Amino acid sequence: MKTFNLILYSTCIILLSSILIENVLAQVEALSIPDEAERNYSRIFHNYDDAQQKTEMLEQRWLESGAWGNHRRTTYEYEDDGGTVITRVQFWQNGRWNNASREVETYNANNNLTSRTREQWSRQNEWIPKQRDVYTYDDEERKIEWQNRLRNDDDNWIYNWRFTYSYAEGDTITGITYEEWTRNGWDAMRQIEDEYDNNKRTERIIYESQRGRRTPDKSYQYEYDEASGELTRQLTRRWTGNAWTDIEEELYSYDEEGRVIETEYRELQNGVTGQLIAREIVEYNDDENNTVERIRLERTADGEIEEAWRYVYTYDFRGYNTVKSFYIFQDDGWIEQVRTTYTYDVYGNRTSIITQK
Repeated sequence: MKTFNLILYSTCIILLSSILIENVLAQVEALSIPDEAERNYSRIFHNYDDAQQKTEMLEQRWLESGAWGNHRRTTYEYEDDGGTVITRVQFWQNGRWNNASREVETYNANNNLTSRTREQWSRQNEWIPKQRDVYTYDDEERKIEWQNRLRNDDDNWIYNWRFTYSYAEGDTITGITYEEWTRNGWDAMRQIEDEYDNNKRTERIIYESQRGRRTPDKSYQYEYDEASGELTRQLTRRWTGNAWTDIEEELYSYDEEGRVIETEYRELQNGVTGQLIAREIVEYNDDENNTVERIRLERTADGEIEEAWRYVYTYDFRGYNTVKSFYIFQDDGWIEQVRTTYTYDVYGNRTSIITQK
């Protein structure tokens, strides 16, 4: 039975691989059409090792000569059983790859990122550290600090800025503080505070700080449908010195499957719903093409709501996004501006990105 299952599994992989290869060849053939080739802009290839870890990302650009040329290469190295990841970026110049920058990341035993050091390649052909991010976690492995440091001329690390996080029970973040390092120590510049009810965020308040004085800046309030629990309204308010003023609201509509199908953006004046600013409509076409369209309508100078732009996403039989097209509305018709095509291997890893303009 085990032998039969192994043969069946291998057969399925072979069939799936053949289907994917046919899809890739079809896309390559489409790109070879002259009018399509003129739109070529860039393409990116991803390579993976046997453990499905990304090892290389190669970016090429379409040249005036009518061919693809190397542009940038990113390589990934894994050390200490994945505890250290080195990401190196190179650019193609004078017929060879030249070092530009790299990042060295370290992880703890729980696979949480603990540091990221950014380095630049120097004229002396050596890596020079420039910036470092340091991450701190509490006993529950929740991130409580993200600190950025700079390397000075004396080769010492000095504080630059940091984010600190506070939590309710569990992993729910209730506060984020952004601070910058000054001569007097850490100086809070901006704070975000969230309030929750039954695990749903009901309000977010953003504070600005100057010289130690904290003042409200903006507030977001959230309303939910009592039956479904779906978010139905987001109210944006701004602090005017001594009171909150309602300035904008977003209204959400859903289909029977709980997917957002329409978002309305409206101005508010004295708490009263004002004119419609924009509307976004999402259409789910669950047909053989398996596409999703996101259409944006905006208010024009003459007060009319007209189509502005749209995205069209196409998915394959596995649910992977294979094509993303961006259109703008001009002269009573949709004009495609950018088309991005994606391919995947049998494991679901993205293997290529081709962009046409």
